[in-house]
Amino acid sequence: MRRRARGLAGAVLVGVAFAGTASAVPAPDAERLAALRVTCGAASAVRVMTTGASFISDRPTVEATGVRLSTTGGRPALITDRSAPLPGRLLEWNDIERVDAGRRFVRRRTLIGVGAGVLGAALLLRNGRDIAEEGDNVMLLLAGFTLGAGTAVGYLYGTGYPVWRRVYP
Repeated sequence: MRRRARGLAGAVLVGVAFAGTASAVPAPDAERLAALRVTCGAASAVRVMTTGASFISDRPTVEATGVRLSTTGGRPALITDRSAPLPGRLLEWNDIERVDAGRRFVRRRTLIGVGAGVLGAALLLRNGRDIAEEGDNVMLLLAGFTLGAGTAVGYLYGTGYPVWRRVYP
């Protein structure tokens, strides 16, 4: 028991000692800034890691001073004016550690779910009772449900967490 406590205390000490070693990245030059704008504009989501937190935004704006996060919610009012959008939070380059672009593979994963549903439905219809002779439509209903469930699971899996790729630094 004491050995585990000492090991845990040592791990905590090492974690505390190296916690502040992450440093911010320098601001990109004009060429890299243009490439970063294109990459972030084409991504499904962008994750910006700072020294204190991680921010995920759908459509951030990459500026020379930093990354401006897009606002996801509307104004908290009964009547709103859409002509003036809410300004997003600006994360300056001296606070940013890295920028990742994420991509969700909704179509591909939905098609995989459809394929799994078709396979499950085909196995049910092949190995189930003979539908034509007995007139039992329950197997058809179950096969349709299997196809729908496979499609739904594939779609939900595709809209979940994106696959992240580091784009800066």
